[in-house]
Amino acid sequence: MADSKRQQILAALKTQLQKIKEVDGYKNTVKKVSYGYIPYSKVSEFPTICMIPLDAIFSPLTNTEYTSGADRNSLDGWPIAIISYVRNDAGEEELSDSREEIIEDVVKAMLSDRHQGLSSFVHSTYYISVAGTIDDKGTIATIDQIFSIKYDFDETAP
Repeated sequence: MADSKRQQILAALKTQLQKIKEVDGYKNTVKKVSYGYIPYSKVSEFPTICMIPLDAIFSPLTNTEYTSGADRNSLDGWPIAIISYVRNDAGEEELSDSREEIIEDVVKAMLSDRHQGLSSFVHSTYYISVAGTIDDKGTIATIDQIFSIKYDFDETAP
């Protein structure tokens, strides 16, 4: 059985995020990209990235076809949270720099191909928001970025 559109999108996003390597012009070399949430206390390699598909709405285009979001022309789509963890023991200012660098790397990777290699059904990728926290010791930053994937599908392969 063929992968659903959602599975194809998640696989493409994982591939994009795995490309974050200093030798390829990024500021970081990501050690791990995974599906699902990992609490920072269980992260052993930095930077680590988690992808979490969020709740979405879908709208009918025809009797059997749908689009992510309110309609085909809206910017809303299927939201995906990208959670990055970075560590820097050198101090708060250096940790802030590490935080900004991973934000830049994730945006660059996610928006380098807005169709995610799936132009037959992915229309675009939008950057929605960023937020973050720093742990009590001031050595680990958690960065939450939300991207929205605008795509169409039919009822046989959502």
